[in-house]
Amino acid sequence: MCLLYYAEFKRSIEGNAVIYTGIPITFFINGYLLNKINIKKLFSLDMLLSVVSMLFMMSLKEINYFGLVSAGLIMGMSFGLYWANRVYLVLATTTDKTRNFYYGLDTFFYTLTAVIVPVIIGWYCMNGNENTNAGINSGYKVVTGAVFVFTIIASIVFYFGNYEKPKNQNFLYLKFYKLWNKLLQMAFLKGLAQGFIVTASAILMMKFFASEGALGLTQSIGAIIAAVVMLLLGKITSPKHRLVLFSIGLILFFLASFFNSLMFNPTGVILFIFLLLIARPILDIAYFPIQLKVIEIIL
Repeated sequence: MCLLYYAEFKRSIEGNAVIYTGIPITFFINGYLLNKINIKKLFSLDMLLSVVSMLFMMSLKEINYFGLVSAGLIMGMSFGLYWANRVYLVLATTTDKTRNFYYGLDTFFYTLTAVIVPVIIGWYCMNGNENTNAGINSGYKVVTGAVFVFTIIASIVFYFGNYEKPKNQNFLYLKFYKLWNKLLQMAFLKGLAQGFIVTASAILMMKFFASEGALGLTQSIGAIIAAVVMLLLGKITSPKHRLVLFSIGLILFFLASFFNSLMFNPTGVILFIFLLLIARPILDIAYFPIQLKVIEIIL
C-alpha cells in the first residue's frame, strides 16, 4: 500500500512539473502574441486548449510518460494563456478600490462551482451509467462533450465584449524595479504556503484516514466556508487592509502547521486543513490586488 501511495505521489509530482514547465513558456509566447492578436481570440484559445487536454487524455489507451508529458504541456499552456490574459482583463476592467470586492466575489462563485460540479459529475459517472469500466468511460466522454459545449458558449459570450488591445510594449525584462522585487518576495511567501497546502493536506489525510473521500469532503466543507469568508472580506475591506490581510493569512498558515506538529493526530489534521483553506483565499484577496496595483504603478 505504501508503494502504491508513493507511485501515485511520484506520478502527481511529475505531472505537475510538466504543467508548470508549460506555464512560463506560454507566458512568453502570449506576450509576443498580444502585440499581434486581439486578446479576445487568445482568451478563447485558452478555453479551448483546456478541453483539448481533456480530449487528449481520453484518447490514450493507457497512461504512459508520453501521454502524461503531452497532456501536461497542453494543460500548462492553457494555464499560461489563462492567467496572462486574465490578469490583463482584470487590470483593464477594475479599479484599485473595487478589486477587493471583485476577488471576493470571484472566489465565492469559483469555489461553489468547484465543489458542486465535481459532485454532479461523480454522481452521473457512477449512477448515470452501468457500473462497469465501459459505462464509466462512456460517462466521462459525455462529460467531456458537455465541457466542450460550455466552453464554446463561454468563448462566444466573451467574444462579444469590448476589450482594448494592449499597447505595444516590451514583455521580456532582465532588470526589475525595486517595487517589483518586493512583490516577488510576497509571491515567494505565498507560493511556499500554497504549495504546502496542496502536498501536505493529501499526504496527512492518506496517513491518518487512508481515504481520498475523507480528503475531498474535508476540503469541500472548508472551501465553502472559505468562499463565504472571502465574500464578506471583499465587501468590508479596502486597499489599506491588504497588508494586514496578507499577514493574517501567513499567521493562519503558521498556526495550522503549529497545531498539526503539536497534536499530529486526526483532529490535528482536520484543524490543519481547515486553517489552511481559510488562509489561502485571505492570501489571494490581499496579494492579487497588490500585484495589479504594482503593475499600474510600473507601467
